[in-house]
Amino acid sequence: MPDLATVESVFPTATPTPTGATIPAALEVTGTTPMSAAGKSTATPTEQPPAAAEPDKKGSGKKTNVSKIAAIASAGLVVVVLCFFIFRTTSPEPRSQDEIFLKRESLPALFLTAQSRKRITAPGNKQFFLDKESQEIYWRAMTCFNPKCPALKEGGKPPIFINPNPSIFIEPDGTIGQDSVRALKAAKAGPLVACPECLKTRTVNSESREAKEKYLSWVQPYVLPETIKRIKDLEEE
Repeated sequence: MPDLATVESVFPTATPTPTGATIPAALEVTGTTPMSAAGKSTATPTEQPPAAAEPDKKGSGKKTNVSKIAAIASAGLVVVVLCFFIFRTTSPEPRSQDEIFLKRESLPALFLTAQSRKRITAPGNKQFFLDKESQEIYWRAMTCFNPKCPALKEGGKPPIFINPNPSIFIEPDGTIGQDSVRALKAAKAGPLVACPECLKTRTVNSESREAKEKYLSWVQPYVLPETIKRIKDLEEE
């Protein structure tokens, strides 16, 4: 059996060279955590509630804006619908031509009496009426559109006059009566409808039929200025 020296000579063994071993630093104890015999901490971990997720401010802002816009749009739609029904129910329907004509005829007109020449404004849908207080008949005022009417000389204005119906009179009991015979007698004396200013220069007995009709067409009811304005409004409907 070879001895130890022979073995070491054949298989020399390296003498271990001591190296600088790194000694772990001691753990710094930051608390008085109790340790068990096995080196494990016996402290019970404190249960903390999970952190609440922060709300998405940008997302919530967008939702708020969308809600406001939707609310405004809804309110606007409600207003439009209400206005539609309000104007639909309150707006008057356009009047017919017959209604406009009747309204036009009933507009204020000027009336005069034959005796006292009193003036009064009344609805123009009649030619005359009886004033019970004065017991006078008020006749519709007329005017002349003859461009050569004597009343227009020297910058004058068209005359305003009346043509009383000779067949109309007042009964003893204060009511209006009518006698056609009186009208026939008056017609023989001269035209019943005529401008008194034009009659001053006319020769009625020798006038042609065409001339008489022309003078007759120039005599028209007098229209008050405020009535002219109202007529224009009615014509625009």
